[in-house]
Amino acid sequence: MTGQVVALVPGAKQVRIAHDEVPGYMEKMTMPFAVRDLAELEGLAPGDLVEVRLHVTATEEWIDQVRKTGHRALAKELTDAPPPPLDLFDPGDAVDAPRFTSQDGVPFTLESLRGKVVAVTFTYTRCPLPDYCPLMDRRFREAQDRVLASSTLRDRVHFVTLSFDAPHDTPAVLAAHAARVGARRDVWTFATAPTADVDAFGGRLGLTVMRESDAPAGITHNLRTAVITPAGTLSTILRGNDWTTDALVAALEGASR
Repeated sequence: MTGQVVALVPGAKQVRIAHDEVPGYMEKMTMPFAVRDLAELEGLAPGDLVEVRLHVTATEEWIDQVRKTGHRALAKELTDAPPPPLDLFDPGDAVDAPRFTSQDGVPFTLESLRGKVVAVTFTYTRCPLPDYCPLMDRRFREAQDRVLASSTLRDRVHFVTLSFDAPHDTPAVLAAHAARVGARRDVWTFATAPTADVDAFGGRLGLTVMRESDAPAGITHNLRTAVITPAGTLSTILRGNDWTTDALVAALEGASR
């Protein structure tokens, strides 16, 4: 894969690359990529042109054999970051959210789930990286199965996956995707809303979404998963993708007390 370094995150062993098309896998876009050895990032700087080897399995992706091939100034659209949200939710805050449309094509609100612990995450169905949105689906499926098997959590927890790709992720698309990942309608809802509404709500939880084009995979984003108490207040936020199903279930148990 070839591309240009946009940003380095050594602490997370990641580099964000504006890459060229990977034939048969994904279109040209900007995405974060993991490295297993920090030495792969040594000497790199934003603007560097690189060639890398991309590994993809059913559950993860990473790059290695990173080789600098040149340098050029970053295009303005790659350096313009979205403004930070002005009013982040803190633990204990009431979580107010917009009205969504569920996978069944009907209005859906978080307020309708009062009395239950709610886990909310953000994805889009076209995400091509197995350790981003597909990983959130797998973690929620594992947690769903754990909740259904638990005498203390069963009937007390609901999972919500919100898509930030509303133009593509219509109710029909979300319903088909929910079926593929094994979501039970009684405990796990997929939903979406107008882009501005999802971005504003997600932004208050620390979500950042950049849309560089209307291409199927022209979206760059981070990951945020929030746990909300039965009273509708924020309990905790799981950041990124390195949390485990055990950590999510523990957060659900903590919020239910």
